[in-house]
Amino acid sequence: MAELEERLAKEGPLYRGGAGSWLKRRTTKVFEAMTAEVQRGLDLPDVWGAIGWQYRPPDADRPADSEPDACTEPVRVLELILTLSDETLTKVVEDLVRWWGNWERHFQPDSLARQVWLRLWPHAVESTNAQPGESSLESDLGNTPAGVLACGMRRLAPALREEQRLSRDSEFDEILAAAAKAPGRAGRVALAWLVCDVGWYVQVDPAWAERYLVPALKEGAEPTKKRTESTIALWDVLGRHGRARGVPRVLAADAMELIERTDEPRLSAWSRQRLLSKFVWDALRAFFHGSEPVVEASELQQLIRRLDEEMRGWCGTELWRCLVNRGDDSPEPEELFDKAVRPFLERVWPQERDLVSRGVGHSMAAIPAASRERFVAAVNAVARYLVPGSVTSRHDYGFYGEEDGKPLLEVIVDTEEKAEALLRLLDLTVGSEDESMTPWDLDELLAWIRKKAPRLVERPEFARLTTMAQRSRFQ
Repeated sequence: MAELEERLAKEGPLYRGGAGSWLKRRTTKVFEAMTAEVQRGLDLPDVWGAIGWQYRPPDADRPADSEPDACTEPVRVLELILTLSDETLTKVVEDLVRWWGNWERHFQPDSLARQVWLRLWPHAVESTNAQPGESSLESDLGNTPAGVLACGMRRLAPALREEQRLSRDSEFDEILAAAAKAPGRAGRVALAWLVCDVGWYVQVDPAWAERYLVPALKEGAEPTKKRTESTIALWDVLGRHGRARGVPRVLAADAMELIERTDEPRLSAWSRQRLLSKFVWDALRAFFHGSEPVVEASELQQLIRRLDEEMRGWCGTELWRCLVNRGDDSPEPEELFDKAVRPFLERVWPQERDLVSRGVGHSMAAIPAASRERFVAAVNAVARYLVPGSVTSRHDYGFYGEEDGKPLLEVIVDTEEKAEALLRLLDLTVGSEDESMTPWDLDELLAWIRKKAPRLVERPEFARLTTMAQRSRFQ
């Protein structure tokens, strides 16, 4: 091991020479040897540095000729870390944190992992606070030792049943206390990652959350004060990276105020959109499960009513995403439309026609195709929100790609009733000759309607759309 340490020291900080490559392929043998050397108190900073750079999970840059079990057991590394001296940890904490960031999703969030986190944290704080220069909070989240460790805090929490609270005097409680009390730059990063899960913490440990997290987001919120730079930075992080449970009720009014604040240059438009998304998705989940959303439907309706055109369009796009961004275990789009999207349109979305814009119309036009077998019902549900001239091609209607070798248009619009609904959808979104936009492939959509429902050719709207399709070819 001493020879390996010496050779790695000569290769430099990235360990890309022969010794680093050898370690990458023989990690099991190295760990066996290190167990004995660590027990003897041997300091191996460059070996640990190479492990941080070279030892990756099985699906991340694994050499084809590496040992079969070389990249499958991170527990051995966790056990070795607990044996290291403070002097060694101070030298190699950045490399160990890099390893942690690569592997944290591959080991169990058990007592061993929590003990290692607590062992590394003080050294990560010291290393982070010692870094020269200044950088933004956003940059520090993933580019500092404290930021990488704090990002994974939530995964170390014990599994909780519904309505169960976090217990005091546990290892995870120690983690929260250590993160909340960290000083300086590391403390700001830790607070930011805690804020990303503020909704979850308010639910499982409301007293702790209202002591450490909620005040940090409310600072300067009084009418006579201006929100501080640090408070706005935390809201920006919550908007960009916020995770489980979204925005809790205790912070809902603050979040809604910031969503409307187009005159607040310190909060990015993207963060405002993402904060809005959290309320939209919370309402969609509540409608689907028959529960109460964080913000009442009438409050959310008033918020959407006060938004500008771009933000309302974004809100409509989130309804479409609810139908298409589904995992393997997600409900079918038809069920999502029936239980979530349609109730949102009926109970939340403002009904005033003067609030309809091209941005809203563009986002709503894709909902029927995303609703699949509820295509007809979806056209009827979004009809009042559609605007002429808001669509440029069949892709904007959601008819892109294939399914089982057939164009998606043919898969979804497969009956005469759906063809009639498609005609209505086109009629509401394709303007007259003085409108600026006509779908460039409108003739293809009309050809499919003609094939599925020949009787619709006699309709005045079909004739008008045919004229518009012919004119668009010569524009």
